[in-house]
Amino acid sequence: AMMLQAGFETRVFYTGFGGFDTHAAQGKAIGRHPDLLEDLDEALKGFADDCKAMGIWQNCVVVVISEFGRRNFENGSAGTDHGGGNVVLLSGGAIQPGLHGDPLTDNDLAQPFLPWTVDFRAIYSNVLEQHLGFADARQVFGEAYSSPTSVGVV
Repeated sequence: AMMLQAGFETRVFYTGFGGFDTHAAQGKAIGRHPDLLEDLDEALKGFADDCKAMGIWQNCVVVVISEFGRRNFENGSAGTDHGGGNVVLLSGGAIQPGLHGDPLTDNDLAQPFLPWTVDFRAIYSNVLEQHLGFADARQVFGEAYSSPTSVGVV
């Protein structure tokens, strides 16, 4: 938020927030995962509050994504292993609120891996084209892709 306030002309900022690659002890009583999510929540709230105070929140899009999903079932060490489906969190005044993508079914949850219906590049493309004004965001990825479900998050 301070960099935005300082007048940087950069339109995309990136930061990392690690520690989520926990395969064991992910529960509230014995694990770090809830604490990590609380830290993320506090950081996002602080950023949002600062941007709102500066009057720029309506122009902001925040994308929180992990490079891996999780399996549906607990492993032998009270955690979960890497899986295919994932969650992407978007925040900001420019975001269309709600859940985007196909809802999960009981059958989906009974499978070892969550299915995915939105390619992460479709989310990035929507932000790049609708929020940042890129003519064709597919050029950013250097390869063709198709998403089973389109998204309109911005």
